[in-house]
Amino acid sequence: MSSYPIEKSLPAEMFDQNRNRAGEDTKSPAVKFNIKSSDTSTDGQRTRQKWYQYFSPDDTPAERRLILKLDGLIMVFVFLAYWAKVLDSSVTSTAYVSGMKEDLSLFGNQLNYLNTVYMVGFIVMQVPLTVWMTRLPVNYFLPAADLL
Repeated sequence: MSSYPIEKSLPAEMFDQNRNRAGEDTKSPAVKFNIKSSDTSTDGQRTRQKWYQYFSPDDTPAERRLILKLDGLIMVFVFLAYWAKVLDSSVTSTAYVSGMKEDLSLFGNQLNYLNTVYMVGFIVMQVPLTVWMTRLPVNYFLPAADLL
């Protein structure tokens, strides 16, 4: 068992490599998958989970706590990222009022165009960055995303 902080707070049975959820020994090379009757349809195929079910029916309480902890941690970073985006877009308007208009010789609707270009660039780059985030190693993606 490794020494990650999350694993220390969960029961050791969850990380036993030689046992499955039913408690059977799985040391043999041929691993058997136990599918409960509630998880299968009449033809023996696994049914899909409904979109409104947050947890899988066979998740243990410890797994559900872990999922909630991880989701809470992710949501903190999502809110911080959104706050940084709003702060970044509001700085443009504040700078415009504070003298950027005269320094950059902006006339008419040019501030609106500037804000529109910022938002379009933000929205257009969301899809590629999401794809790249799943394909690139974290140690390359985060510094590159910070530079963009």
